Amino acid sequence: MTSPSKRSFLSWFFKRKSLIVPTWKGWFVILLLLISSGIGIGLYLPKFLTIHRPIGGEVLVLEGWLNDDLLEEVAVRFKEGGYKRLVTTGGPLAHGTYLKEYKNYAELSKRSLIAIGFEESLITAVPAPKVQRQRTLASVNAFKAWLKAEGKTQKFDIITLGAHSRRTFMIYEHILGEEFEIGVHALPDPRFEGRAWYRTSAGVRSLLSETIAYFYGLLFSLD
Repeated sequence: MTSPSKRSFLSWFFKRKSLIVPTWKGWFVILLLLISSGIGIGLYLPKFLTIHRPIGGEVLVLEGWLNDDLLEEVAVRFKEGGYKRLVTTGGPLAHGTYLKEYKNYAELSKRSLIAIGFEESLITAVPAPKVQRQRTLASVNAFKAWLKAEGKTQKFDIITLGAHSRRTFMIYEHILGEEFEIGVHALPDPRFEGRAWYRTSAGVRSLLSETIAYFYGLLFSLD
């Protein structure tokens, strides 16, 4: 039996409270709600991260890190959209620079497009500087400087990968939205099927990393 003095000492730090816990039926309902919520979020996540709202204009901005197998589609969107200038963006390559003539994604994607038949006179490469973080933001600032120097357009479209499109659009809108009208093309990711993203490791990595990066950018990275 606990002595009165010990009870008095413990009462300084602890107190008794009654606790209500679910029955097995309650746990079953909670489990169903959690599973339903998880399925709902999983189905909605690709739709949330993907924005496809092109508005036209003279300039189409390509994020230069896109895979080679998407470049044909970029050329098709450029032609169908009636654009007059394709601007490729991107910072230094992460690896392979000792073996490659082109050292940044902007120039590499430009040369890759030329290699598949895109007219060179219609493409401008706008490289971004090397940064440790906020690489998309660095590319947007480089493009902003190019826009200011050119002074020829008041609206443009970005073309990027599906799940990356919301974050890209958010950054462009934050930096340039007061001065320019901005649209976006979201290309399907060839590594996985939209709503079935959870069936492949590439889909899981892409959707989860883009979700984290979007909210991180929303809270910390834009200012």
